[in-house]
Amino acid sequence: LLYHTWADLDLVTHLEHATQDRTTSDTALQVLDIGAGTGTLSMQVLRRVPARNLTLLDQSPQMLQQAKDKPQLAESTFALADAHQLPFDDERFDRVVSSGVIYYFPDPVGALREQLRVTKRGGVVLAMGALQPKPAFVRFFATLFNRFPTEEQYISWFTEAGFSDVRTKYISNPWNS
Repeated sequence: LLYHTWADLDLVTHLEHATQDRTTSDTALQVLDIGAGTGTLSMQVLRRVPARNLTLLDQSPQMLQQAKDKPQLAESTFALADAHQLPFDDERFDRVVSSGVIYYFPDPVGALREQLRVTKRGGVVLAMGALQPKPAFVRFFATLFNRFPTEEQYISWFTEAGFSDVRTKYISNPWNS
């Protein structure tokens, strides 16, 4: 479980650091990007995993179409589905990643249970999300457009979903410096 800001979106580096696992360059890894949207973060995954091993999932056909239009993602798999009911077999993926979506799920615990279900034993689920900005002025405007669970809420969601090794890492956040 990682937290990020919009200014720091190097997903692959954070995945390596979070897992202390340098096998992310393994071309056999199967990766699922939950809430992939236009594929912006999926493009970073391509630095370590071939497009044919990457599945992008989103509930918006318009967003997925924008991802499909990126030539680099042409060999990827695209799934139009709800994160609460993943259309995949148990233990299908080595890594499940998401950024900036967990706090928008109506049932974050249910969505995380689904992510855990489709992750292979020994695999990793990486969810990046923002914490509330500390400066009052920035917090006022940021909260008009975004939700900000507490660190405790993030951890409790993972724990309730059945995760046994929940780790957090703070990533650069210029407005909280």
